[in-house]
Amino acid sequence: MVRIRPGIEGILEASVAEFFEKGYGGTTVRMIAARAGVTVAALYHHFASKHEVLLTVMRQVMGDLLEGSAKAIAEADGDATRRFSAFVANHVSYHIGHLRFGFVANSELRSLEAGSREEIVALRDEYEQRLVGVIAEGGASGEFRIHDAKLAARAVIAMCTAVSNWFDPRGPMTAEEVKAEVGLLALNLVGARG
Repeated sequence: MVRIRPGIEGILEASVAEFFEKGYGGTTVRMIAARAGVTVAALYHHFASKHEVLLTVMRQVMGDLLEGSAKAIAEADGDATRRFSAFVANHVSYHIGHLRFGFVANSELRSLEAGSREEIVALRDEYEQRLVGVIAEGGASGEFRIHDAKLAARAVIAMCTAVSNWFDPRGPMTAEEVKAEVGLLALNLVGARG
């Protein structure tokens, strides 16, 4: 998990809640400060701008996903199918456990300024490439029936990320049921044998 500076967790939580409900463009620094229970001056002590808050959220989400996927793949120990399933389970679990953070990180990329957008896109590309590698290995070993590992990776990531758009902790499916079902759909998407 990405380590964030002490004292900013509440500001990030409040920011994500506001961005989730009103969008980045509809959120003001005053709204974030009020929701976090801090003064505007206190918020500016930690962040130079609303944009810096959003960039911090994006960095945290991508850092968590990169770290979590690396650990999941390493612990899966075995064939490409196991590593692929571990990647998918980690991605879905993260988006279920961090619904608003996942939603904001996915929907507000357009709100980042140019230099920041390139930074986050590079992290996303690194993350995507990790899955491309696993899928390509599965294709080479005959575990997966795929034509284009990159396209397959993009489809899997999009499907798994979308969980943050529709999952409801109140049901009708539990988090574990969603993780299992999406895992099976992902295996079908890459044409997993067996």
